[in-house]
Amino acid sequence: MAMVWAGCDTDSGVHPEAEAESETVRISLGGDVMFGRWIGGQLREYQTPEQFEQIGRHMQNADLAVVNLETGLCDVEVAHEGRHAALAQLQRFTAPPERAAWLAERGVDAAVVANNHAMDCGADGLDHTLMALEQEEIVAAGTIHRDTGEPKEALLHLEADGHQGEIGIIAATAHIPPVTSEGDYEPAVVDHDDKSDLVSQVQSMRGDHPNRTIVVSLHWGQELAPEHDDYQRSAAEQLADAGADIIYGHGPHVVHDAEMIDETAVLYSAGNLHFDMNRPDAREIGIADVQLEFDDRWRPVGIDWPFEGERIPPDDRMPAQQVRHEPSADVSTTDDSPDERFQPNWSESAQPTLKAYFDDERTQGFFTVEEDDRRWTSEIYPMWKAAVADVSGDGDDEVIAGVWSNQLRHDDPSPHKTLWVLGWDGRRLFPKWRGSAMARPMSDFSIHEAASDRLDELVVDEQLGDNCFETTYRWTGFGFAERQRQGVDCETLSSSSAEPPSPADR
Repeated sequence: MAMVWAGCDTDSGVHPEAEAESETVRISLGGDVMFGRWIGGQLREYQTPEQFEQIGRHMQNADLAVVNLETGLCDVEVAHEGRHAALAQLQRFTAPPERAAWLAERGVDAAVVANNHAMDCGADGLDHTLMALEQEEIVAAGTIHRDTGEPKEALLHLEADGHQGEIGIIAATAHIPPVTSEGDYEPAVVDHDDKSDLVSQVQSMRGDHPNRTIVVSLHWGQELAPEHDDYQRSAAEQLADAGADIIYGHGPHVVHDAEMIDETAVLYSAGNLHFDMNRPDAREIGIADVQLEFDDRWRPVGIDWPFEGERIPPDDRMPAQQVRHEPSADVSTTDDSPDERFQPNWSESAQPTLKAYFDDERTQGFFTVEEDDRRWTSEIYPMWKAAVADVSGDGDDEVIAGVWSNQLRHDDPSPHKTLWVLGWDGRRLFPKWRGSAMARPMSDFSIHEAASDRLDELVVDEQLGDNCFETTYRWTGFGFAERQRQGVDCETLSSSSAEPPSPADR
């Protein structure tokens, strides 16, 4: 029998009265958990599917259970008052504080709050979430004190077969929350391209606590990507070398593979555990079991997927996550007169020519890429503008497509403008980012070539009510972070002539 409790540092090790062979214990690592989303100014709670009771029992039977809580926990009135601060969040997830008790009843011992929805309750929303979790004695991982910048400790103790060991969780998100904290705490963030600070934090904990099991939780990766990339593998190797015992990834909303790197268990993406996304790959039950044995600390010896391949049936009560745009007769794939022509810098191609074609109303369009005698044609996109820039700083240009989004904003369900970032792999354009909206409703965008480094920046014209802004954004590896904003006269803003597509076009 194993026991888990939270608390301060203790002298981990073998109890003198017990020298038996160590048994194997199990840590269950769950994927993303959301309980409700705001649609058109109303909170729509996600009703737990019947199949989840089996999952709940599995977590109850684990020696330790951890989930990524991708929902702010606060009263509806608090979330409603915080809606203005959270306007940057295209999809806003909150739920009543009672959901913390729901997690506790299903055996959850720790909840990661370092993710891009940590601030969805508003500017002081994370504080409400932490209070709800603390009331149910669930350890919150991935916060820092806003005034001091010091991380709040996330520590548990696992006792089994006479062995007692500390479990320390270091959590950070590379998907930066778009809401700035004004409370006592803020989520811990990590640079997508530079994990050196996180590596140093792991090294420090390993040096100070050689008998502590270190779990590194990372909210990272490309949304809906079918597998992890080389960069994540490299980061996992660095964290393993620094002393991490378990690397617990989440964020793509689909399950990725897992592996052992030497003696470190690496889970690249736990997928979704309790989420309303209806894509088949996003309905796979996201929970992994890490088996551990005691050898001066609890050390991982294997990884299992107890529900591998099992999916929760789609929920017909929830809105569709994606809207298909059918090709229009007004956008011809044989037209040789493009609306825009670019010469992108792509290392995979010597002399590529990128052409963009639009319908007359600029509600949809497509791309072609031509090189020598080859011509590649994209699908029809709900596109109103196109540009080319190296926003990632990797030396290769990306295609920036201004598109109409039919995803429902929490504050406004009507179609709105947003951006996609597309890359070229030598054969086709592929999505690098098709995520949330910018901080405020946008009317147009342009490219600013930054002189200080290779990263090009986006300058976005935005309007919120009667207030207009010119905002500069920089790529973070997953979306864009606001760098500078200034108020401007609304009459001076440039504006694309495109109007929202009609219902027939959508």
